[in-house]
Amino acid sequence: MRPRASAAAGAVLAGLLAAGCSRGPAGPPRPSVESCAEFGISAIRHRVTVTSRPAACRGLTQAQVNLAVGQALYAMTGNVHGGRHADGPARGS
Repeated sequence: MRPRASAAAGAVLAGLLAAGCSRGPAGPPRPSVESCAEFGISAIRHRVTVTSRPAACRGLTQAQVNLAVGQALYAMTGNVHGGRHADGPARGS
């Protein structure tokens, strides 16, 4: 990974871990680990710095938010390394 990409990925990761998630979809989503992970994937794809917890993650425990962040990061690693799991959060977890 290039230094610039590493720095950007680190900044996104730090923002997601610190706040949980932040830019919410138009409609009021039902909070779930999956909806929070999907939000995280969208934030990473759009290079959005997350500063507060979005509606998709509100009501989840910190452990659930951490799981969603991990799923979003896992999904996006396939995008970076040419894998096949960049379409959504990890299933079956």
